[in-house]
Amino acid sequence: MAIAIIIHDREVMSSDNFLLVAAIDFGTTYSGYAFSTRHDFLRDPTKISLVQWSGSAGMVSPKASTCVLFKPDRSFHSFGYEAEDKYLNLALDKDHEDWYLFRRFKMNLYNTKLERNVQLTDFSREKKMPLIDVISATIAHLKSHLMAKCKEQGAEVNDSEVRWVLTVPAIWTDPAKQLMREAAEMAGIRKKQLVLSLESEAASVYCKHIPLMKQAIGDNGDLDVLQAGTKYMIIDAGGGTVDITVHEIQKDGHLREILVASGGDWGGTKVDEAFESLLQAIIGKQAFQEFKSNHILDLLDLTRIFEVTKKTIKDNNSDKVTFSIPVSFLSTYNSLYPEQDIENTIAGNKHLSSHVELLRDKLRLSGTKAVSLFDQSIANITEHVRKLLLDPKVRGISGILMVGGYSECPLLRDAIWRVVGDTRLFIPNDAGLAVLKGAVITGHCPSTVSERVCKYTYGVDTWSRFKEGRHREDYRVTAADGTTRCKFAFSSFVRKGTAVKMGHQTKAKKYTPASTAQDGMNFTIYASTEEEPVHVTDTSCQKIGKFTIDLPDTTRGLARTVSVTMCMGGSEIDIKAVDEDTGQVVRASCDFLYFGTTYSGYAFSTKHDFRTDPTQMSLVQWVAGSAGMVSQKASTCVLFKPDRTFHSFGYEAEDKYLNLTLDKDHEDWYLFRRFKMNLYNTKVSVFNINDSEVRWVLTVPTIWTDPAKQLMREAAEKAGLDKRQLILCLEPEAASVFCKHIPVGKRVFGDRVEFQAGSKYMVIDAGGGTIDITVHKVQKDGHLREILVASGGDWGGTKVDEAFESYLEDIIGKQAFGQFKSDHLYDLLDLMRRFEVKKRLNKVKHSDKVTVSIPSSLLSTYNKLNPGQNIKENIAKNERFSSHVEFFGDKLRLSGTKTASLFDESIEQIVYHVSKLLRDPKVRGISAILMVGGYSECPLLLDAIRHIAGGVQLIVPNEAGLAVLKGAVVIGHSPSTISERICKFTYGVETHLPFKKRKHKNEYRVIDESGKKLCSFAFDRFVKKGNAVKFHEHAQARRYVPVTASQTSIVFSIYASNNEKPVYVTDANCQKIGEIKVDMPDTTRGLKRVVCVSMCFGGSEIDIKAVDEDTGQVVRASCDFLG
Repeated sequence: MAIAIIIHDREVMSSDNFLLVAAIDFGTTYSGYAFSTRHDFLRDPTKISLVQWSGSAGMVSPKASTCVLFKPDRSFHSFGYEAEDKYLNLALDKDHEDWYLFRRFKMNLYNTKLERNVQLTDFSREKKMPLIDVISATIAHLKSHLMAKCKEQGAEVNDSEVRWVLTVPAIWTDPAKQLMREAAEMAGIRKKQLVLSLESEAASVYCKHIPLMKQAIGDNGDLDVLQAGTKYMIIDAGGGTVDITVHEIQKDGHLREILVASGGDWGGTKVDEAFESLLQAIIGKQAFQEFKSNHILDLLDLTRIFEVTKKTIKDNNSDKVTFSIPVSFLSTYNSLYPEQDIENTIAGNKHLSSHVELLRDKLRLSGTKAVSLFDQSIANITEHVRKLLLDPKVRGISGILMVGGYSECPLLRDAIWRVVGDTRLFIPNDAGLAVLKGAVITGHCPSTVSERVCKYTYGVDTWSRFKEGRHREDYRVTAADGTTRCKFAFSSFVRKGTAVKMGHQTKAKKYTPASTAQDGMNFTIYASTEEEPVHVTDTSCQKIGKFTIDLPDTTRGLARTVSVTMCMGGSEIDIKAVDEDTGQVVRASCDFLYFGTTYSGYAFSTKHDFRTDPTQMSLVQWVAGSAGMVSQKASTCVLFKPDRTFHSFGYEAEDKYLNLTLDKDHEDWYLFRRFKMNLYNTKVSVFNINDSEVRWVLTVPTIWTDPAKQLMREAAEKAGLDKRQLILCLEPEAASVFCKHIPVGKRVFGDRVEFQAGSKYMVIDAGGGTIDITVHKVQKDGHLREILVASGGDWGGTKVDEAFESYLEDIIGKQAFGQFKSDHLYDLLDLMRRFEVKKRLNKVKHSDKVTVSIPSSLLSTYNKLNPGQNIKENIAKNERFSSHVEFFGDKLRLSGTKTASLFDESIEQIVYHVSKLLRDPKVRGISAILMVGGYSECPLLLDAIRHIAGGVQLIVPNEAGLAVLKGAVVIGHSPSTISERICKFTYGVETHLPFKKRKHKNEYRVIDESGKKLCSFAFDRFVKKGNAVKFHEHAQARRYVPVTASQTSIVFSIYASNNEKPVYVTDANCQKIGEIKVDMPDTTRGLKRVVCVSMCFGGSEIDIKAVDEDTGQVVRASCDFLG
């Protein structure tokens, strides 16, 4: 098959007009894209942006499900989780039969004999579409998604200004890569803007730029194993394939491949296949096939659930693994075997009885059985690695880098560890994104890989001198010059296993015509899997291209000579033929890459990284055990053992507690969820670390009270954080600081556009619990000044959860719902997890129904309390529910209108408050509204704010849900970023003031030793509520004298008040927040002794300084200021 070449690396490298590089990681299970501007790349190659995708089976993730949906007319409809969810709704309405859903189709490109018109079977196994059309539509969608994202963020970039990089497995065949190239062209990506990148090479390029171990961390962040001259193995373990190769670092930092890439289809999908086999073993082959055929919706839901659950399985795990299974799974078995009980069937099977348990709609596997699902996959990988480690070329490697989503699996990691012995094993923090990010870097610098090992022998078809015993007798011919030749001979240019430098030109070979009258030469280019192929007709050979050079002047007969060379590019072979008589040059290209035979979290950054780029920081990926995908925040949930010692955090805590409830062992354990809201109107992750080199930053809502923040401080200290290393940071300020460093508009695209000095903007921090709103102004020095006191309320995403719970209570009744909550903790938590994800996806499409899987215990509780009643019939009779609620088996469907109404109370309160603030004179003239926080990504809230914003630009940064977290890291490095804040309270001290009859209470009147009338409990104000205070500047000092001449000390009690002009410290709106005592033992000067008191406002506290003017004695105290 002739292979056409799309692009030449040297041509790409000479083009300097690409302002943005975007890479698409087209994965078996998940796909996504990332991008970076040329400006950011030059500053820091790892400064790469990713898009967050939301799915109905998981939390927010930087990759979406590799799934694409086409309408009945074969036109594109949707991609990723949106495609799955649309298809699920179509299936429930029985309208899906003419639609085309394709999932995990990348594996169709592996070990498949491909032709341009190869057909792909859809999810229903009944319809087909051309594979190239499916891939092209996917690429086109990701391309348009990026362009739309740029526009949303106020940055417009022309299509011609983007270079695109597509990642492909190193072990893919040449036809598979060619199909990807052509699909990209069909998607609208021009040849000169496209680069193909091998996944393992992309990952290696990325890891070369990140710190994987500590030397003097921050000063020299590169891993020492990746220094010049060292070599290391790369294991790229993805969902479908596992690619393994060995790289060496050159002196110039470029990569040299020293072992040809190898591997197989041993990725995470092998575990899925093992799981399906187990399900089939449980209910039987016939029942399982019928379930797969008749319950497509439930099959898809089940595979989604297992895809997430398998990421949490660990070796030597005594905990059982639990996940929900659809009602139809068991009902299919019961319909086929009405006389049998599945629990008895399992108990009678020696392979299942001690490992499998069914509890209503929950399937529980023993830890041993769960681990066994990985056996085949891991055995294939470890055996191949073991074999490679024996290769002489591999000996002396400094380490093994594991990348790809599957490399994060604890079982695989431990298995590799056992195989490699003393060789160091490195897994970067974002291993699943290493390929994607490395592809972006490769797009900026395609020449990063300087040398590659040829996987094939390349040559041309010619007539060579016939050699007895070597050439086939039937290929013997006599040439025009009388010599005996072999036709169909393979004339080699580059041999398999040879290291070729990118851009290197081979030694020229000379060819002459076969006959004197020949007026041209046809060269057919071949590739072979043999090191020394003899004939181009051998089974190991395949034609990959051809070209013709015209030789019209035949007067010189056989004396005419054509010189042919091959030049190896990064992604192709460039063949050049020169007529030595005329100087005529003919070029042709062949694909060179390869040809085959057949929701809390934490972030951190080093000081070095901060100086290079304040936004460059690392985030930890959390796996949402039984209900969510990988996310950069974990569930705010913490579990304590019966002895009140810490057990686990986040999704791990939830899953452990769920398993305890199923075993009825949970009663003495302590589970706390969403407890942050308990601190409102009355954020702690416990990091048990003693490293004095770390500064910790805890984020808190602006509208929290002082006691709430003080509790956070004390909790952090109790967790082992040194007070000197701790900073409290207001959430909207953190978000504002982060967004100040990211491009939000276009001047020259790629140059960072910050909010200009003098501009002011509103920040809406919409979180799960609270909504904080404030207005900031950028100072000339780049610092931020608060010009409107922060305000807000508890109107966040949890209000929507409350509305959902309330609606469920209306549907099944207060008593039934209350009992369900009491008796079925596991199911309640699982249900709310599912809804948490659904609400993130809700858009203003009232025609689309929203489907949520509900536990069987919800309906069984209803039936138990209402015997003889049918909930479906009751709903149909009730006007409140009939047009909005449906039950399909274990699926609850809500109309789009009803789902949207669950957001009403929350959004109405936010909109009302924002509208009021926009009318404030201090807010007029704002240049933009910046929306951050996880809830700000809700389309309904965005549309509502956009509606009232008028002509004010609305900006939602790409990482809105992480803006607070990342901004807190920036503030940790530079606490003075916020220079001025509006006081939420009036601050002062308790004192005795001259008594004023019309102002002061008579019962507070006292007479001092000199006979003066004084007012006790008086509030002496230092700073008034609403005033702007600059940090680290002392307020005007105030002077105080003792009340009595014999007084040996003065105690100053510090107060905060909600009132602008408080009179007494005993007022209801006053609260004592600290005190300071000044000893004055020398009483000889009596009432003439003076103490000077001043307040200095820091970023998170008030520093009170009292000076005895006689002795010079200084006493200091601090009070929490954030409130």
